[in-house]
Amino acid sequence: PLLVTVYSSLAQTTQGPSKVRIEVQSDAVTFMENGMPLYPPVTIRASAPSEWIYLAMQKGYVNEGFTFKELAAKGNKIHKIALNKIKPLPVSYNSKMLEVYKVVDKTGRSIKLDVSDPFYLTALSDKLIAYGFKNVTNADLFDVKEKTTQLKIVGEITQLCQNTIGPAFQITLIVNWSVYDVAQDKIIFQYRSAGYSNTESPFKKELSLALKNAMTGLLSNEEFQKLANLSELK
Repeated sequence: PLLVTVYSSLAQTTQGPSKVRIEVQSDAVTFMENGMPLYPPVTIRASAPSEWIYLAMQKGYVNEGFTFKELAAKGNKIHKIALNKIKPLPVSYNSKMLEVYKVVDKTGRSIKLDVSDPFYLTALSDKLIAYGFKNVTNADLFDVKEKTTQLKIVGEITQLCQNTIGPAFQITLIVNWSVYDVAQDKIIFQYRSAGYSNTESPFKKELSLALKNAMTGLLSNEEFQKLANLSELK
């Protein structure tokens, strides 16, 4: 397995900082720091920027991402990464009507992300549709009931790292997703996921692709799929 040693600035003792070893399930997993691949042996020191994102990813699996601060706060000496396979919807799945309602910038960056642009909502709506969920943007225009939103999805970007490659970008981010049930008038589910995109595109497109990549984790989650299943209605 891929082993990475992390020195935690949040768990220091009089003898010096404690160590957290990261164990990755398979050599096929790519482990990255701020979008750049890491190869063992690797030492991440306390001086590393706290906003950098550490990401484990493998094709066909849901990403796992965390910041240095989050990992250190767990206080464990070993952090094992075992990525979950992406879970497609069954052929017979009957989805509730979903709506990607909003994307919010919670990074606290001095340069705010313009996530109010409908471009991002459209990209995430397209992701819903491609995965097999019903979405208000592709509902039957002649059926009023089909246009009624049952679940609204809000994404809060909490961390974002970007690298520039000439005029293009590479983006890693962490998103907190909230699922709001319209009938119950409350949030019924929350999920945290990481996204990555490196197509060397302009920032706006790269950010939308990273958001879609992060959304895969939500859409693949079994509990979310159960909540969004129309047959689960009582």
